[in-house]
Amino acid sequence: MIQPLEEKQIKIRLEGARDNGNHVDLAAFLSAISAFKSALNDADKLVYRGTGSSKFLVTDLSHSSPATVTIEPVPLSQHNDKTES
Repeated sequence: MIQPLEEKQIKIRLEGARDNGNHVDLAAFLSAISAFKSALNDADKLVYRGTGSSKFLVTDLSHSSPATVTIEPVPLSQHNDKTES
């Protein structure tokens, strides 16, 4: 599940399977993060007309139940920052 937080943050919530003691399977975690990273990069390229201009930081990471990852974009240069209008 993906939850919007602050204006520039997204929190990804991953729930493990009961038969794994509610722990998230590493392969499933990596697959979900990889797919999400690809979608972020594609969206960044669409916004900036073919050239991505953001890097993405993990600003929070929790293993509590459920596991969560918070990701925030950071412009590669102030010139490319289109988040403030």
